[in-house]
Amino acid sequence: MQEFLSSLSRLLKIVHNTLMQTLTQTTIQVSDRALRKGVVLLDIDEYRKLQMQNVPTVYLTGKKALEADRLVEEGLREYREGKMTKLNSLKDLQ
Repeated sequence: MQEFLSSLSRLLKIVHNTLMQTLTQTTIQVSDRALRKGVVLLDIDEYRKLQMQNVPTVYLTGKKALEADRLVEEGLREYREGKMTKLNSLKDLQ
């Protein structure tokens, strides 16, 4: 009986491992053109991290910086005063 249970246990482990491999494997079709150029697979967190690193940082100085500051201050003031209008489309500007 012990031998039977041992054999059954080994069989169940094999079935479990086979099922887990089958469930976790995904086939991704890649075109020949893409293969020639190169293919990269990343998890979504790594992709987003790379995206954030590639956003250029622009620093304004002088007259352009003062103009941008003034526009931001004016927009924030109008927002606080309730002068903003929600637009569903640019057509709403007309």
